[in-house]
Amino acid sequence: LTGIDPYIGSDINRGEFRILNSDLENLVADKYFDCIMFHHSLEHMLDPLQALKLAKGHLSQNGIIIVRIPLVSYAFKKYRENWYSLDPPRHIYINSLKSTEIMVKNAGLKVDTYYFDSGPEQFIVSDAYAKDIAKSEMPNEGYYRKIVRNFISPTYQKLRKNAEKLNEQELG
Repeated sequence: LTGIDPYIGSDINRGEFRILNSDLENLVADKYFDCIMFHHSLEHMLDPLQALKLAKGHLSQNGIIIVRIPLVSYAFKKYRENWYSLDPPRHIYINSLKSTEIMVKNAGLKVDTYYFDSGPEQFIVSDAYAKDIAKSEMPNEGYYRKIVRNFISPTYQKLRKNAEKLNEQELG
């Protein structure tokens, strides 16, 4: 298992697990992978199209790329500047499903399958932002414990069911 992170001080090696102080451009040219994952990282890159092209060059013959990114959809339309997935200045690009499909095609790849996995946090944090409460102002230690405790609350269940419905409609 190999990870790359251009912001760590030095390589980390733990047996067969390692994280390289590198980026896709500087990865060894003849290094190939069966699976390359961008888990909420592509939206932080200055050139996500180029990143996908570089990743394609490191795929083994039957390799796949998994991309998880926030998409402009229902929650963005509802919350606009208060949508928590905007996350400026860290999120440089926020795509729609259509723009993601175009980017994937332009990288010489194809979308095999996709699914939506948004959850109730899109409503909880966005509602807080709309009330002018910054994420840094939310109580850290107890905040998420409170969410877990409220997991069975009617409000939380309503938000979770709303997120599931939006995911089914490809709007999550």
